[in-house]
Amino acid sequence: MKKQIIRSFLFSVITIIAHSQLLANNSINDISPQKDTTTQPIYVLAEVQAKFNNGTLKDFQNYVYSNLQYDDSLVKIPKYKPARKDKGYETSVDTTKIISYIQFTVDNTGKIVNVRISRSCGVIKLDMEVIRIIKNSPQWIPAKQNGTNVAQLFTIPITFRKTK
Repeated sequence: MKKQIIRSFLFSVITIIAHSQLLANNSINDISPQKDTTTQPIYVLAEVQAKFNNGTLKDFQNYVYSNLQYDDSLVKIPKYKPARKDKGYETSVDTTKIISYIQFTVDNTGKIVNVRISRSCGVIKLDMEVIRIIKNSPQWIPAKQNGTNVAQLFTIPITFRKTK
């Protein structure tokens, strides 16, 4: 147990250092959020939600998944010790996938801005691939509040699975 905590801590520290060095070298500019030039409020919920190609948020996730291109070897699933059933422990950890949470804003013109990683899956290349796809996505229909186009904030999970 103690070794596992130490390993987890060291992995976190190494990951933070690696992210910091990459950002300092400007080698992953795509991960840094764009500057928000609007002074308008950003809604999480609006009277009329922003729409992707007249579809739902699930349609947008399907668009992202259909355009994802990554090497299966990048999906590194953390190793978990099996729960000790004799001690009454149960485990609900899914060891077949890793998840990134991506946050972005659909502005009042329907353009996606401020794309950022809300919670990383731990693999920078996978996070960068999702950001690339979201930044290159088609125009959205903006949200409306009181009949006026407004900006709306979204956070979506993107799951990476091993296929082999």
